[in-house]
Amino acid sequence: MKLTEITQTEYGDVQKNETAVSIADKKAVNQILQMYEEYIAFVHEEKTREENSILSDGYCFLTAREIIRDTIKNTDKKKQANRTEYTTTAEYTSKDITEFSTLLKKYQTMNAFSYSGFFISALINDHFAQTKQTEPYVLILEPYNETLDYLCYKNEGATVHIYGNVGNETCSYMLNGEIIISGNSEDDLGAEMINGLIHLQGNANGSVGLKMRNGMIQIDGSVSSSVLGVGYEMSGGKIIVNRDVHDTAAKMKGGEIIIKRNVLGQAAEYLSSGILRIEKDCKQIGVGMRGGKVYIKGNVEEIGDSHCGNSPEDMGHYPRMTGGTIHFEGEYKRMSKLISGTEIFQRGKRIFPVGKK
Repeated sequence: MKLTEITQTEYGDVQKNETAVSIADKKAVNQILQMYEEYIAFVHEEKTREENSILSDGYCFLTAREIIRDTIKNTDKKKQANRTEYTTTAEYTSKDITEFSTLLKKYQTMNAFSYSGFFISALINDHFAQTKQTEPYVLILEPYNETLDYLCYKNEGATVHIYGNVGNETCSYMLNGEIIISGNSEDDLGAEMINGLIHLQGNANGSVGLKMRNGMIQIDGSVSSSVLGVGYEMSGGKIIVNRDVHDTAAKMKGGEIIIKRNVLGQAAEYLSSGILRIEKDCKQIGVGMRGGKVYIKGNVEEIGDSHCGNSPEDMGHYPRMTGGTIHFEGEYKRMSKLISGTEIFQRGKRIFPVGKK
């Protein structure tokens, strides 16, 4: 499956296309709004009861799914012994979901508004499970006071085009499918995703692909924050970032990361396995590196932690590089004294360990 291309012209067409709204079933949209109001009121009440609490993602998602299923089946939730046996056909279409996404702005003052992503995710997942729709679901998000978190949570296989900025944990625990985002993302894009494709056409704040297991994330812009960076503890899959990132590949356990521009902070800190490719410069590489492979086409300012002195206190405090290989094509300024197993090559020539064939 290839990543779908979305252009700004197409974005404008979707915004101005009245057909999607006119063919939506007004009755179905009103039903979705009633379900949403029940969900958002419930979450608001729970948050109010436990002031400043963070509701668990599974709890909110299951609540949204139950409200949707109970409303469509028109039965009392208490009489349902096993919700996995739900088979009733959804009474709404993907066009209804699109129109619903344009009507959320009036709810943005509620303190549970950011949890709306769970409801939308459940809405799409339930419809996709029943219809196996191949056409994309379209979400049109207004510039809200705060972005929606948890959009496409546990996406089960749907193709979703999102127009607008998204919040935290978009596509977290994603199971499959394809998500295209014409906008920017906050933290934790694709966190712990299991499979699927994510194409972000803007910038991400940080923590991209946290603990991801498989799949692919492509980011056309940059990743600005140093908080966990790109691919923290990822064990599989592939991440491509077309512009600068701050940190990347910390505690990486597998998979591949490609940075098309510069790494402005640290890369491959405590890397144990996997491949990191940096197509320009890197500020610091390999602190505590234990395995894996790193390829850098540009310069490296610091290899390992060069601030370590010769005292036993320093030697015991700073992390040692014990494995893996680093290849770089440019120059370097400083190299750590705590390298015992990592092999380092400059323009194809081994520079550490010296003299080893």
